Amino acid sequence: MKQVIFVTIVLPFLLVSCSSSEQSDNQSTAADSVQGNTEQTNPAINSNTFVNKAGNFQILFPGQPVETFDTVATQVGMISYHTFLYEESADRAYILVYGDYPESHIAATPSDTLLENAKKGLLSGMELTLSENDKQIEIEGYPGISFASNNGSYFIQYRIYLVNNRLFQVGNINNFSYLPQEESNAYFSSFALLH
Repeated sequence: MKQVIFVTIVLPFLLVSCSSSEQSDNQSTAADSVQGNTEQTNPAINSNTFVNKAGNFQILFPGQPVETFDTVATQVGMISYHTFLYEESADRAYILVYGDYPESHIAATPSDTLLENAKKGLLSGMELTLSENDKQIEIEGYPGISFASNNGSYFIQYRIYLVNNRLFQVGNINNFSYLPQEESNAYFSSFALLH
């Protein structure tokens, strides 16, 4: 599952940017990176709601995610991306990734093209050829795309949003079947931007 998750993270960022291949890696648990940027919300609300002030988002993970930070050299410059991954088991994972692109690149490329390229990169990297249930979505007026795909072994459900120059990938990966709809909906609907 770790190889699948790595490809899931990196390829969409490379395709959106039209990239080269240099990469560096830093890893910590999300709990280690608190330093005023990441914190849990009030436990009375929900002890698993994860808030990341630096990334300007919150989401309901089933448990404490591990945070990693990588930088990829691309044709549009260095793209840094942050990954928050919770592996519930060897068969199931929840993921949120965000990265910032140069504003000039975002301004020069239609948002639907950027989102479609990110989707294609994710599918290609996971050796998936077709997506299903494709929908144009949005969050607070920002464009997004929702889709699912599988190869018979692993099943993914994803939402990708473009918020100004920040690309968010929110997904789940499950072996042998899609995540039950109720669980998937709860995860996706918990994603929110901070104000």
